[in-house]
Amino acid sequence: MVFQSYALYPHMGNCLLQMDDLHGSVDIFRELIQSYPDDSASHFNLANVLEEIGEYEESLAVMRWAIELYPDFSAAR
Repeated sequence: MVFQSYALYPHMGNCLLQMDDLHGSVDIFRELIQSYPDDSASHFNLANVLEEIGEYEESLAVMRWAIELYPDFSAAR
Protein backbone atom coordinates (compact mmCIF):
# COMPACT_ATOMS: atom_id res chain seq x y z
CA MET A 1 0.00 0.00 0.00
CA VAL A 2 1.32 3.45 -0.84
CA PHE A 3 0.75 5.94 1.94
CA GLN A 4 -0.40 9.18 0.40
CA SER A 5 -1.19 10.76 3.73
CA TYR A 6 1.04 9.39 6.45
CA ALA A 7 -0.87 11.30 9.14
CA LEU A 8 -4.07 9.30 8.58
CA TYR A 9 -2.64 5.80 8.86
CA PRO A 10 -1.68 5.77 12.55
CA HIS A 11 -5.25 6.90 13.27
CA MET A 12 -6.58 4.11 11.08
CA GLY A 13 -4.50 1.57 13.01
CA ASN A 14 -5.80 2.96 16.30
CA CYS A 15 -9.41 2.97 15.02
CA LEU A 16 -9.11 -0.69 14.06
CA LEU A 17 -7.74 -1.37 17.53
CA GLN A 18 -10.75 0.39 19.10
CA MET A 19 -13.07 -1.74 16.95
CA ASP A 20 -11.31 -4.89 18.23
CA ASP A 21 -9.80 -5.61 14.81
CA LEU A 22 -6.41 -6.31 16.34
CA HIS A 23 -5.02 -8.16 13.34
CA GLY A 24 -6.11 -5.34 11.01
CA SER A 25 -4.37 -2.88 13.31
CA VAL A 26 -1.20 -5.01 13.25
CA ASP A 27 -1.31 -5.01 9.45
CA ILE A 28 -1.58 -1.21 9.29
CA PHE A 29 1.29 -0.66 11.72
CA ARG A 30 3.46 -3.21 9.89
CA GLU A 31 2.81 -1.40 6.60
CA LEU A 32 3.67 1.92 8.23
CA ILE A 33 6.96 0.52 9.51
CA GLN A 34 7.78 -0.82 6.07
CA SER A 35 7.22 2.61 4.55
CA TYR A 36 8.67 4.61 7.46
CA PRO A 37 11.20 2.35 9.25
CA ASP A 38 12.47 5.16 11.47
CA ASP A 39 9.05 6.00 12.92
CA SER A 40 9.35 5.02 16.57
CA ALA A 41 5.67 5.77 17.28
CA SER A 42 4.54 3.15 14.76
CA HIS A 43 6.91 0.63 16.35
CA PHE A 44 5.49 1.51 19.77
CA ASN A 45 1.90 1.13 18.53
CA LEU A 46 2.70 -2.18 16.84
CA ALA A 47 4.35 -3.48 20.01
CA ASN A 48 1.27 -2.60 22.06
CA VAL A 49 -1.10 -4.38 19.67
CA LEU A 50 1.19 -7.42 19.46
CA GLU A 51 1.07 -7.59 23.26
CA GLU A 52 -2.74 -7.46 23.12
CA ILE A 53 -2.84 -10.51 20.83
CA GLY A 54 -0.35 -12.43 22.96
CA GLU A 55 2.71 -12.08 20.72
CA TYR A 56 4.90 -11.16 23.67
CA GLU A 57 8.34 -11.96 22.25
CA GLU A 58 7.73 -10.03 19.05
CA SER A 59 6.16 -7.20 21.03
CA LEU A 60 9.26 -6.93 23.20
CA ALA A 61 11.58 -6.96 20.17
CA VAL A 62 9.55 -4.23 18.44
CA MET A 63 9.44 -2.14 21.63
CA ARG A 64 13.21 -2.43 22.00
CA TRP A 65 13.58 -1.24 18.42
CA ALA A 66 11.29 1.74 19.15
CA ILE A 67 13.49 2.67 22.11
CA GLU A 68 16.63 2.29 20.02
CA LEU A 69 15.17 4.60 17.38
CA TYR A 70 14.15 7.20 19.90
CA PRO A 71 15.74 6.69 23.34
CA ASP A 72 13.84 9.62 24.86
CA PHE A 73 10.46 8.14 23.94
CA SER A 74 9.19 7.90 27.52
CA ALA A 75 5.97 6.05 26.65
CA ALA A 76 8.05 3.09 25.53
CA ARG A 77 9.75 2.68 28.91
